[in-house]
Amino acid sequence: MKKVSKESKEASKEAATEDGSNQQEKQVKSEEPASRVDISLLYPLWNPFDSWVGLESPITIEEVQTAIKNQDTIGEHNKNPHKPQPREYHIRRIAWFTQHTDWEPIVLECGWPEYDVEPYLQDGNHRLAAAIVLGHKWIYAHCSGVVSEIESFLYKP
Repeated sequence: MKKVSKESKEASKEAATEDGSNQQEKQVKSEEPASRVDISLLYPLWNPFDSWVGLESPITIEEVQTAIKNQDTIGEHNKNPHKPQPREYHIRRIAWFTQHTDWEPIVLECGWPEYDVEPYLQDGNHRLAAAIVLGHKWIYAHCSGVVSEIESFLYKP
């Protein structure tokens, strides 16, 4: 079993919205091409609004929308990812990503059933949450896992 990606680098530069509106080109720094992952298949398995240590309850889309409306965003990334950040940090970070959509692909482990490895998001909770807030149908991801599992997450228009 090996790490597999299904689409070309050119495809990874397409817009992350269904019709490509209001989306800058992707700037993929990885040598590996990214795949378009169907958010409707990923979201039920991984809730990016409830993925940080210390949250008493999931962040709501309404909280993010309020931060956007109030222009209360934060672009600076947490320099120490092992130090829990307050709820407001994550709300403001998601809000920032809704306004700055030239994202790096998220990193998704799609699963290895024979080794009891369930799908999980390795990197990109704020970006996935922003994509959900914006109503995107898919998001670019670098995927690993069993090929059949990866294929099960791919966006099929």
